[in-house]
Amino acid sequence: MTQQATVIKNMSGLSAIVRVRRKGACGQSCGRCHGCSAPNEIIEVKAVNRVNAKEGDLVLVESGTKETLKLAAVVYLLPIVLFFIGWLITPSLGAVGVVVGLGFTVLVNMLVTKKGGVQVHIIAIVNKAR
Repeated sequence: MTQQATVIKNMSGLSAIVRVRRKGACGQSCGRCHGCSAPNEIIEVKAVNRVNAKEGDLVLVESGTKETLKLAAVVYLLPIVLFFIGWLITPSLGAVGVVVGLGFTVLVNMLVTKKGGVQVHIIAIVNKAR
């Protein structure tokens, strides 16, 4: 996923903090569903800065789409799949499947957060700050 961001702070080494508007997984079709707050949320993330962007520069950032889709599959699909597997064994196990799936989701979230989250890279400078 590629989008524009603003560099707000250079860090030591090859990294910077950028401010970016969060995109929803729905592909920004929020006018149709009004289901999330993604269009209004601006977040700050640490990004790999190999293009030597400076504070105030407007840059193009890229995050791993493959990683993001894997995480989305775990978060959204695993509890549903485990629900149906449990329900097929016996209906009362469906709820257990959901709980196990949600527990696994929380565990994956903790591991990804500890690892530093999804990697974001600054790939180009769109407009230099004055």
